[in-house]
Amino acid sequence: MNKHSSLLTPHSSLRIDLVYTWINVADKKWQDKKHRAMIKVGKTPGTRAARFDADEELMYSLRSVHKFAPWINKIFIIIDGKSAPAWMKKNPKIVIVDHSDFIPKKYLPTFNSIAIETFLHLIPGLSEHFLYANDDFFFGAHVLPDFFFDAAGNPIVITKEKNQSRALCDSYMNKKMKSGVYKQQMARAARIVYDNYGALYNITLKHAIEPMRKSYMADTFNKLGTAFVRNNATAFRESQNVPRIIFPMMDNANGRNTLVLNWRTTHRRIVYDVKNDFGLRRTWHMELWLIATVLGFIKYDLLDKFPSLIPFYKPALFCINDADAFRRNKKWIHKMFEERAPWEK
Repeated sequence: MNKHSSLLTPHSSLRIDLVYTWINVADKKWQDKKHRAMIKVGKTPGTRAARFDADEELMYSLRSVHKFAPWINKIFIIIDGKSAPAWMKKNPKIVIVDHSDFIPKKYLPTFNSIAIETFLHLIPGLSEHFLYANDDFFFGAHVLPDFFFDAAGNPIVITKEKNQSRALCDSYMNKKMKSGVYKQQMARAARIVYDNYGALYNITLKHAIEPMRKSYMADTFNKLGTAFVRNNATAFRESQNVPRIIFPMMDNANGRNTLVLNWRTTHRRIVYDVKNDFGLRRTWHMELWLIATVLGFIKYDLLDKFPSLIPFYKPALFCINDADAFRRNKKWIHKMFEERAPWEK
């Protein structure tokens, strides 16, 4: 357990925006645009049904903001085509952003979340400190800005420990081993940071609302250069894409953020320290998590699995990124967020 304690005092004067990425999958124009783009790159348009109730997930996620994080300044909702949800009305706190508002025209259209995330720092009017979320991320309890930013205003990012070797990174990047696109992308990010700083990060991001700083993103964006942008700005996900975890890993290597696990056993959060990252330490954390779970003294800052446990543990954040799970848990989700937000019709 790390006794790191830069965690903090509330920053009532800190202006923090919130950015969502959202797609209106029912929009016929968007469907046709995606169909044409797939044919252009040689992909076969599929017939898979759109994700269940994406529109409704966003509504409840925004209600969770209204209920548990009213200190959020502006809420930017990124939408391809500016086709806002039918239930949403104009509100001074809500800003609708089209892809063309911040992504260079030569990289559009894109249906790749990694490409979109690469350019977030270019959103016009976005504050220096901001949070990033998908529409299936929720606030589950009252939190203050110090949950996301330390006393110096640097991000506190929730991660998950995993095992990763330099040899594995090489294998994935060179496609010498059979692996999924996601693993290749994660290995590519870890290898880039290792090549730049000599530090191997054995982590992956959790499904959490993530704090970011616009200037830090811009610095990493510029440092990695045109090859990074070119590899990421693909219309669809590809193995050469570098996922957004590159930003918090580069920030951490530069000493300008804190990486923490999604659970704790006391009021102190468990900090990931790349300089003290050993297999035994990761094993100990796994055993501690199991002991704390069995004995009932575990506390979650985030739960992104087992939705039925969310009402019991009452985490600060949670994610339900499975359509069937959202449907099964709809009753308690509605009860938790039954109050309508000011931006609903």
